[in-house]
Amino acid sequence: MGMEEETLAADGSAHYRLRCGPEHEGGPGVAHGGWISGVFVEIVGHLAVQMEQLAVTGALSVTYRKPVPINRPLTARAWLAGKDGGKWTVEGSIHLASSGTELAHATALLVEREMSHYTRAREWLGREEAGSDGTA
Repeated sequence: MGMEEETLAADGSAHYRLRCGPEHEGGPGVAHGGWISGVFVEIVGHLAVQMEQLAVTGALSVTYRKPVPINRPLTARAWLAGKDGGKWTVEGSIHLASSGTELAHATALLVEREMSHYTRAREWLGREEAGSDGTA
């Protein structure tokens, strides 16, 4: 996803240095919106990992404020905005490193999970595939 460095600040926020490569170009010289959304999924998820909690993304809302340039240094930040039981509201932002201008902002809902979540997902997929053509 173009992440070059990741640090956890004393306030619990996660900070990143990143760059969008030309393989993720959308319009001329700018990042594809899918790359931007993907970065947000990564950084909000990494925040939970850095806090030693397994969580999955339940929802993600992205506001694209300015074009995100390719091949330019960028910074990103993710922080816990709220927590209600096992549901976290995490916000994130991507900035142009040279000026600090915010280029995109996201709000995500993360849901805490145990490792058994992935076992159940594999079992469900096996049942789905077995029912689709009877060969699995």
